[in-house]
Amino acid sequence: MAPASLTRHADGSRGVVTKEYSGVTSTAANDVIFTLVILREKMRPLEQRDLILLRDLYPADDIADTPRGTPYIHFYQFQFEWLRDTARCFVLSKIEHRELSPRTLTAYISRLVLLETCLRETYANPRIEHVTQGFISETFLNWGNARRLAGKNWYADVCNMVQYASGYLPNKGWVDIKIDKRNLRRVEGMWPGGRGYQLKVAERSIPEDVVERMFQRLDTLDTVARRLLILDRYTGMRCSDLHSLDFDCLKDDPDDTRFMILTFYQSKVKRWNTKPLLKEDAAHALVIKTIQDQQQDVLRAWGRRTTYLFPTRWGDGEAPITASYSRKVINLWIIAQRINDKDGRPWEFGWHGLRHFYGTELALQGHDIALIQMELGHASADMTMVYINRRLQLKKKALLEKGGGKFIDIKGQVDERMTDLAVRKEAALAVDVPGGLCALPGQLGDWCEHNRACMTCIHFRADADQIAFFDRERGAITRTIARLKQEIAGFRQDGRSRMAEIGERRLAHHEALLVNLSTIITTIQAEGSYRGDTRRYQRPACRSGGEAPPQAPGR
Repeated sequence: MAPASLTRHADGSRGVVTKEYSGVTSTAANDVIFTLVILREKMRPLEQRDLILLRDLYPADDIADTPRGTPYIHFYQFQFEWLRDTARCFVLSKIEHRELSPRTLTAYISRLVLLETCLRETYANPRIEHVTQGFISETFLNWGNARRLAGKNWYADVCNMVQYASGYLPNKGWVDIKIDKRNLRRVEGMWPGGRGYQLKVAERSIPEDVVERMFQRLDTLDTVARRLLILDRYTGMRCSDLHSLDFDCLKDDPDDTRFMILTFYQSKVKRWNTKPLLKEDAAHALVIKTIQDQQQDVLRAWGRRTTYLFPTRWGDGEAPITASYSRKVINLWIIAQRINDKDGRPWEFGWHGLRHFYGTELALQGHDIALIQMELGHASADMTMVYINRRLQLKKKALLEKGGGKFIDIKGQVDERMTDLAVRKEAALAVDVPGGLCALPGQLGDWCEHNRACMTCIHFRADADQIAFFDRERGAITRTIARLKQEIAGFRQDGRSRMAEIGERRLAHHEALLVNLSTIITTIQAEGSYRGDTRRYQRPACRSGGEAPPQAPGR
């Protein structure tokens, strides 16, 4: 039977076609020639090689998610020696400063080749003197726009290379060139025409009904693809990290038998992530079982412990299965199972859409920003805010589910401005905190620096539905106050006045916290609805207004 593949029709719909493929045309002679070329290039210094193996540029962990067919880069696309040397120096410089990942390296070099293509079409005998400020700002820009090149990187990358050459390579004949960054606004095809760029942020997530139908029919999916789907659904890993999981990624927690630890490398942020999995949790238990089943199958098929959890044979060695292959398998399965979108077309599956689904699900469950950031492995909270602020369903939750719109401050008064804070200008300005919301405007990059001080803060708004949480907190604080009183008495008896003073400050903070908690609980139990004054916050560090205590609460 001929292998099946996906095709896209003129109207945007997709279908399945079968093709007959001929055998591989490569011969042993080709392999020998390629090996000789590599050996010849390795005799040269790195900065003079026209062909460079990726393992000579990146650590092994970074290369794991690179397509298997391109274990090297080359600069043979550049016919002009002066431009080839410039591109090589520029690319190696960016790699040295960790500004280029191996996954984007090939496409990056291909965009730099566009400068040579434009020069060839403009001049009969292009020289380095032809690359001037006017050529880049007018000729090259108009040339790219006329060919409807997608995105803006085709222009920005060439501009960066030319500016690098004019600043660091004047000995190679480059003149000083100043390029106005505002020229980027003149790029006509600012966004690629792919489906992902045309969707709004909320639409990039897989719809809940599609995910539900996929998991209802999961038994009919290929075993490896099914396991990948389960792991991504309940961990939210990036697809490159998921497919490159180590065989020994799952280990017992040495400190707590109730947990297991999932460890994986995050290629985008260049660091390892550890994820605790609770054995008693149904989703975590499924993840644990899926990994263990895959390990057993690999041991039976390979007869040994492989490097990767999802290996495939590549020559005499192994390589991780690629995300493009697993995505193709899942899309063919979706078409066969008739899992359609709202327009009746087969859903176009993408791994990142499942990651968006997981992040949105965490936000809808009320988890705070810090936890979602750790779960998704974001380098900053700014990216995490995509899952918090820009979901219509989350805005409705802030209005309807969080205490029915009743948010109580530490004085026992209801702040009805929370509706405006929760939904305003496409950004949620009320940030989830344990027990309710924070009324401090949570603009991107503007976060509270006080740890666990919410219930002594004038910006805290308690959720009327979480009275059980406040009861537990009051009990814990009552026990803490009793312990602190005993410690202070002991310090006084031992003559340790300094420690006694510190303990008294902590005691005063906890007593104030207990009063506020009691007020919140009494208000919720009695009526749950009071109308009172509200206070507006302004950062005292840069302008007047807003009260700041002389010492951070709880410090």
